[in-house]
Parts: sequence; structure tokens; C-alpha cells
Amino acid sequence: MPRPRTHDYQTVNSDITLNPGQSGQASATCPGGSAVYGVGEQSGLRAGIQLLTADGPDLTAPDEAEVRVMNLDTNNAQFGAQAICANGAPLGVLTEGSDVDLPSNGYIKASAEVPNTGDEVVTGGGGVPDPAQSAYLTDSYPDTAADGNAAWSVWVRNSSNTDEQAIATAAGVG
Repeated sequence: MPRPRTHDYQTVNSDITLNPGQSGQASATCPGGSAVYGVGEQSGLRAGIQLLTADGPDLTAPDEAEVRVMNLDTNNAQFGAQAICANGAPLGVLTEGSDVDLPSNGYIKASAEVPNTGDEVVTGGGGVPDPAQSAYLTDSYPDTAADGNAAWSVWVRNSSNTDEQAIATAAGVG
């Protein structure tokens, strides 16, 4: 399967402004015919990244970068979602890892595995589904599952006194 060439890439941004302590979500959508090959977050002040993932309308062709952040600063701040969009080889799968329990005042690793041996992870992410919680991503990276398949893993820190859930997502090509 041909891989996208460098000149087939473009960056799409979407910004939101948040008050101190406020959570919000920004989405950056790739133009028609392209898919998300990378997801990023931009901020000028202190931010807690709660969710960082690629998404698609039918979980088969991720075309949107979703970023949810909490403004941890004492000033209003602008935050943004960034999608790296590419034409070329379309992404064939977007999978969401199973929810894992996130203990109070603790860390947890969540992983999403692409379903077929030989599939490659192109991008991934994850975080905390509940924006009202004080839980944040600390790591997000490509990984290998126990069965040797490609995966994406995130580490999430929960600084609250209540148990939560963490998720991971992976987008790949086969």
C-alpha cells in the first residue's frame, strides 16, 4: 500500500478560549479525501490535556483531531487542536481500547491495539472521557501489545479522590 508523500501533508488548526479552571474541547477537521495522521495540542499557558485523539464518523476513517484541555492558569487562555492531515494511503481502522479503571490519586496505562497482525499504527491518543475530572495525560506513544500487534498507549494521572476511567485509541493502516 503506498504511503503518503511529504507534500501530501497539511496542518489544520482549531482554537478555543477558556476561562481559568474551565474545560473545553477543540476539533480540527481534515479536508475531504484526507485523514488524520497526527494529533497535537497548542497552548500558551498552563494546560491539563484530558483527551487527545483522532476520530471519524464511522470509526474507519479518522478525519478529525479532538483535543480536550483544562485551563490550569489564572488567566484566560487560547488552546488549539491540531490535525496533521494527509492524502494517499487511507487509514483502514480506528479502534478504541477498552476502558480501564483509573484509581484515585494514581496513574494507569491504557492501550488500544489494531486488530490484525501486520497492521501499522499511524496515530493514536486517549485520555479521560469525563471532562469534569482532574485527570490528565502524562504520556502518549506507539506501543506493542502482548500478542505482538501494533498498539497505542497512554498514561493518565488522576489527581482527584474519585475513581475514573481512562481510554486509548489507535488509528492504523493494514
